[in-house]
Amino acid sequence: MHKDTLTFKMDEQDYQKLLAYLKNPSKVGKEYEKYVSQFEERYNYIYREEWRMISRRKVEWIMSIFHDDPMKAHQNANTMY
Repeated sequence: MHKDTLTFKMDEQDYQKLLAYLKNPSKVGKEYEKYVSQFEERYNYIYREEWRMISRRKVEWIMSIFHDDPMKAHQNANTMY
């Protein structure tokens, strides 16, 4: 993963809801507004400070790429770079 990516346990539906709110804020409860105040939308992605947020589904997808592909099995950092 990119060094500026932070794994955050957020379902795809919650991720899309948050992204939609950040793009077009609407009136919601104060508790939700306080929660979303820690995030911002940049380039169609959600960021928390300098960290890019990704949904749980994307984390699973990324992990499967490196785990399930026999060509990438058991590669260490020295082999990959």
